Amino acid sequence: VTPRAVRYWEAGAVRIPHAAYKLLRLRAGGIVQAEGWEGWRFGRGGALFSPDGRAFQAWELYNLRFVFSMSHSFRQMLAARRAPAPVAAGLGVGVGQACRPTPGVPSLRVVGGQS
Repeated sequence: VTPRAVRYWEAGAVRIPHAAYKLLRLRAGGIVQAEGWEGWRFGRGGALFSPDGRAFQAWELYNLRFVFSMSHSFRQMLAARRAPAPVAAGLGVGVGQACRPTPGVPSLRVVGGQS
């Protein structure tokens, strides 16, 4: 935008284009004009402020994907720990379960030996 155009706008000779108005308002007041962003604004140093006053730097927002990825991995790890113990392959016995004879499969009987 040229200084001449701004003078015309201030004098009322020419209407301010809506896109230019929104951009100038954003630059001057740091107010975000978009649906769903009510109360958000930009501050000094490029920080984005939430309606409750929390400041976010660009690098924090960029790295949110890593935070969500770590959170997802942590939840999967906790779910795996809480899941029942897997059954031993072909034995039908999980950790901490009593060994029961399987029908149709011969079983071995352990007899006390010599010491």
